[in-house]
Amino acid sequence: MLALLLILIAAQAQGAPLPERLANGGFERSLEGWSIAGHHGLRADVAPNVRWSSDRGPQGRHILNVGWRARSGAPPGAEMRVTTRISARLHRGRRLRISALTRAPDFAHHTSRLIANAGAEASVASIGASATWRRHDLVLLVPRDATFIEIGFVTRGTAGELDADDVRLEVLR
Repeated sequence: MLALLLILIAAQAQGAPLPERLANGGFERSLEGWSIAGHHGLRADVAPNVRWSSDRGPQGRHILNVGWRARSGAPPGAEMRVTTRISARLHRGRRLRISALTRAPDFAHHTSRLIANAGAEASVASIGASATWRRHDLVLLVPRDATFIEIGFVTRGTAGELDADDVRLEVLR
């Protein structure tokens, strides 16, 4: 798995074309197409989806889980980013809605955000503490000169976890 991730990162660094559409937003193919960067005390991986009683929860077999490797947590300001990039070619000059299902039951020392950016434009949705799944939306205007759109999650803090799934991108009229 790590070898596949390194190959994907190397291909993007060598100027390999970015995908035209958001793929693997349900994390059913593990972290394929997603990049991870952050403090060594944090981890991001794909976990089995334990079915919850809410029908608003994820429907697939896997979810993204971002958290801390050690029980003692990470130092203040530690950050983890899990992002994916797509080509902006099809979306230049358009407004996009980006959404994701999330839950973050332990938020005592932790903040998380759903992020999207394209060129000079950026949009952020704060993810609040919740033991149940909630859908978070943000709107992004893609500049006409944008080359890529980055979508993902940023988690910062000393303790806590974030679960995410069902990342979607839709064009607004």
